Amino acid sequence: MSANKIFYTILAFVFFIPAVVFSQANNHEIFGKGDNDITLGIGLDGHYSYNTSSGYNQTLSYTLGYEYCAIDPVGKSGAIGFGAYLTYFTSNLSWTDGYNYSDKYNFEFLTARASYHYHIRYSAKVDPYAGISIGYVLAQHNFSTNDPNINSQGSPGYAADHYGGVSPLAYGGFLGIRYFFAQQFGIFGELVIFNQGYNYVGLGLTWKF
Repeated sequence: MSANKIFYTILAFVFFIPAVVFSQANNHEIFGKGDNDITLGIGLDGHYSYNTSSGYNQTLSYTLGYEYCAIDPVGKSGAIGFGAYLTYFTSNLSWTDGYNYSDKYNFEFLTARASYHYHIRYSAKVDPYAGISIGYVLAQHNFSTNDPNINSQGSPGYAADHYGGVSPLAYGGFLGIRYFFAQQFGIFGELVIFNQGYNYVGLGLTWKF
C-alpha cells in the first residue's frame, strides 16, 4: 500500500472512530427507514493496478450514488440501507520506443451496495457507515500508434493492443461518514476498496429526502 493510501486510511478512521466511541443507545436517527440519499462526488488518489509504469496517468474518479434506508432499527443503534453506485474514470499510458504508443481506457464501475449506519447520540448531523458492494465493470479500450508493425509480436505495443481486458466483476467494501450542515443537505467522505486493485478516497455532497 502506498504512503498516500496509508494516510487516507488513517484519515478515514480519524473521522469515523470518534463518532462510534461517543455513540450509545437512544440515538438520533439521521438515516431512518424510508429515507433516500443521493451523493455526488469525486475520488482522490485512485490508481488502477493494471499498470504502474511511469508514463501512466489517470483522471479523478467521478461518482454518483443512491441509497434507501430499508431496515430500521437494527439492534439499538443502527439501520441498513441498500443502493447503487456509479464510478467513472479514464486512464492513459503513453510511451515512445522508436514509435509513439497510447493505451487509453474508460472505466465505469456499476455496483450495488449494502451498508450499516450507526446512529449517533447527541448529534442529528453525523452519519457514519460501512458496507460492501458488488457489481460490474464496463471498460472501453482505445489503443493508437504509428508503429506499422503493431501486429507483430515483436512490436513494443503488441501486448497492449491485444490486451484481453479487465475482469468484469467488481466487489469490495467502503467506510464513510456524512455530515449534514442542513436538514437535507450535507457532505460526505469515504474510503472505497475494490478487488480490481482500484482504491480511492471519495469526497462530495449528499442530499437526503
